[in-house]
Amino acid sequence: MSDFRIKYENLLRLASDGCIIYDPSGDILEFNEGAYLHLGYTRQEFAQLRLPDLFLQDDLIKRPLRFEGMQHGLTVVDFRRIKRKDGSAYLTELRSVLLPDGKIMAMARDMTEHTKIRKELSMKDHAIESSISAMGIGDLNGIIIYVNKALCKMWGAADEHQLIGRDVRDMFEGNQILQNMEAVKSSGIEYSECLGKKLDGTLFPVAFSANIVTDQKNNPVYLFGSFLDITGQKDADTQLKKQYEQLQLLARLSDAVSKARQLEDIYNLALEGLLSTIQADRAAVLLFDENGVMQFKASHGLSGSYREKATGHSPWKKDAINPVPIYITQVKDEPDLEALKYVIEEEGIAALGFIPLIYMNRLLGKFMVYFNAPHSFTEEESQLLQTIAREVAFAIGEKESQLILQKSEEKYRDVVNNSRDIIFRADITGKLTFLNPAWHEILDLPENQSLGKSILDFVYEDDCASCRTRLGMLISGEEEFCRHKFRLVRKDKQLCWFEVNARMVKGPGESGTGIIGVLTDISERKKYEQALEETNIQLRNLSAHLQDVREEERASIAREIHDELGQQLTVLKIEFSWLQSQLSPEKADVLADKFNEIGRHLDGAVNTIRELSANLRPLMLDDLGLVATVKWYLEDIQRRVNIRTEFRYDEDDIPLPEKVRTALFRIIQESVTNVIRHSGATVIIVSLVYQQGKVRLEIRDNGKGFDTAYVSGKRTLGLLGMKERTNLMGGACKVESIPGLGTTVFVEVQTATGF
Repeated sequence: MSDFRIKYENLLRLASDGCIIYDPSGDILEFNEGAYLHLGYTRQEFAQLRLPDLFLQDDLIKRPLRFEGMQHGLTVVDFRRIKRKDGSAYLTELRSVLLPDGKIMAMARDMTEHTKIRKELSMKDHAIESSISAMGIGDLNGIIIYVNKALCKMWGAADEHQLIGRDVRDMFEGNQILQNMEAVKSSGIEYSECLGKKLDGTLFPVAFSANIVTDQKNNPVYLFGSFLDITGQKDADTQLKKQYEQLQLLARLSDAVSKARQLEDIYNLALEGLLSTIQADRAAVLLFDENGVMQFKASHGLSGSYREKATGHSPWKKDAINPVPIYITQVKDEPDLEALKYVIEEEGIAALGFIPLIYMNRLLGKFMVYFNAPHSFTEEESQLLQTIAREVAFAIGEKESQLILQKSEEKYRDVVNNSRDIIFRADITGKLTFLNPAWHEILDLPENQSLGKSILDFVYEDDCASCRTRLGMLISGEEEFCRHKFRLVRKDKQLCWFEVNARMVKGPGESGTGIIGVLTDISERKKYEQALEETNIQLRNLSAHLQDVREEERASIAREIHDELGQQLTVLKIEFSWLQSQLSPEKADVLADKFNEIGRHLDGAVNTIRELSANLRPLMLDDLGLVATVKWYLEDIQRRVNIRTEFRYDEDDIPLPEKVRTALFRIIQESVTNVIRHSGATVIIVSLVYQQGKVRLEIRDNGKGFDTAYVSGKRTLGLLGMKERTNLMGGACKVESIPGLGTTVFVEVQTATGF
């Protein structure tokens, strides 16, 4: 037996993983215990198998076994699912190599746990692959089983296959990595630096953190490491430290600014941040005032004279959109500063920067940094200045909004607390959630004992039904606004009249979240209204009485004129006719003309008396009724005034009380008189309809019409008289008129009125 054969037989026997030797045709020649024990076979059973029997047929069809790479002396690494005796399969890593005698040796390592970790890593693949840190996983012996792209790049590998399977100790210089691995196993985590060794042998400094990965039973199974190439680290230490300090300062500044109580505190913190981070010689904070003028709010190192002369200067207008920082490296070479150049140079400023302060797309003002010598602003400085500006602008904007809100709340609180009206809030069920002091002052009910109760609990019982109805309409959305009058019960059981004005408060989605309202004490007003109503009733009664008296006087005078004076004139006419008949023929011719003239005067006097009597009160109104009187009256008007009149009625006799007959006739008289005097109409149509206990009167003309609003404002006596007569009857009177289209008077009254 050759030495080579003895060596690989010993290797075959000692290997802990499954190991087999086969020829290119697939016949298994030799194997160790790990090969058949892992698969559930006996030694005799395994000896009967060929290499293809160990794999799933579907896998072999999709991916046949290949041996090309081994011809060049390379170790071929392949991942295959191995079939157990019971038909199940598990993932293995196959590392195959061509032996000098032409046979092939394959080492199979169970990759079940490796697969689990790979699946876990695949869930985080994007984060791992995109990380700037190189990451790798090895088993507890230090054999690499996973690397990300960054680690491949760091060690100069084309892909992961050039690193997987290597010993971690081959990747580093010296024994330090071995010590670090032992430290990780004992402590669970380790941070350190060491020298990495690339595949081409190049050494480079590496910083790494490593920790133990355990299985579900908390047993250690893998070593996980994160590596960072720190080449050039020493040269960058100062810069990193500076950036760290700047970040720390920004964090402290942001925290301090957010906690500042006054705007002045924010200004001072801003100056401190500018001076300490940029190392500027001077700094200032300026804001636009309400007139759009840039004003200094805080400064460091600037003279009062400079602040006075530079006030109002700004490279941007107050309404500027997206203003950008402006940096002046050398003031003496900047033409845009010509107007202020003398002032700036006199102050000893050689370079400066304008950084806008923007809050909610609104330009608040600017930062200013000043240098006593020419200064080139770096990109880093610009970003730092803008970062500080954003923090401070946000703080200033928020604080200003807070102060405005605070002042508004104070005004609101003063108005609410000092209001003589009761201001309240209630939830959507009507339970009170807020009451101002007026509640206690008016009703003598403590606010804290009233909150949580329904407002209906304080409403007088006779008014509860109407209040509950209106509240329900408000809650349901049937009404957007509620105005209602009702009574509340004081602590001493006295009643107070209130007028409520309330609305539903809308929340997201237009749903109601509560009720807000004002209760105005109208108790005194109610007393005055009641007194005024009583006075109005008394005046109406007086007016009705005066109308009755006047109608009675008119009727009396009309009767006296008609009966007494009319009879006397009639008698006088008879006597005069007798006297005329007694004249001698010879004198009759002489006095005939005189007697005829006196007769005409007597006839005229009788007619005048009749007209006066009819105008004062047509006696036929009492004798023949309203319809006949109106018919006679309109015919008389048509005869005397030359206006065509038309009377429409549905019944010859309408049963009406005397006062109603009189009032309706007077309304007709007043309307017709107005038409004759003012309208220039040629037609008057009067309609009188009796239906279901109501009388409807309509007087229409074709005159020039008028503006009802203008005439109503003048309060004409004729219209007032008609409306007052209608009110006294308990009816309704309406006048409609359009300029150029005539006028119509509508009157409706119950026939059974108590007038």
